[in-house]
Parts: sequence; C-alpha cells; structure tokens
Amino acid sequence: MKKQGKLALAQNMQLERRRIRMGDYRFSVVIGRNGEGWVAFCPEFQGCVAHGKSYEKTLAKIRGEIRLRVEDSLGDCEEIPQVETVNFTMLQLSL
Repeated sequence: MKKQGKLALAQNMQLERRRIRMGDYRFSVVIGRNGEGWVAFCPEFQGCVAHGKSYEKTLAKIRGEIRLRVEDSLGDCEEIPQVETVNFTMLQLSL
C-alpha cells in the first residue's frame, strides 16, 4: 500500500475510534469573579483555565477549553476523566 494510502487509512481509523467514544460528558467547573473579570477552571484537567469579562463569556471559554482537552484525549485514545461527586465549600482564613 502506498504511503498516502496508509496515512489515510490510519486517519480514518482514528476518526472512527473518536466517533465510537464520543458521547456526553459531565465536568465540574469552578467560576468566580476576580478584580479584572471572571476566571473559571475545570479540576478534571490540570491547567484548564479560562478568563473573561462576563460570566457568560467565561463559561463559553471554559467549555471550549474542555472540549479541546476531550478531543485531544479521544484522539490519543486516552481515558476521559469523570468524577462521580463534586463538593464545593467556601473557606475563610484569618491571619
């Protein structure tokens, strides 16, 4: 088989694996206001952070960041991190 044919076959197989594994996923997102707008992060993906001037824009940006992480993981045949329970609390610290 020619080199281009092998490459096309490998790409088609990868796309098919992605189609099989695509689905609905749920992720936790922490979003809060800081001095310059909003910041959000997804604890399931280390370093997955987004910033924006409004809550809605920040939420849209973090959704896009998570989508990229999921697509990359699927493309590399890696597991998608999923958590069953999310706990959140506010902690006050006085120094």
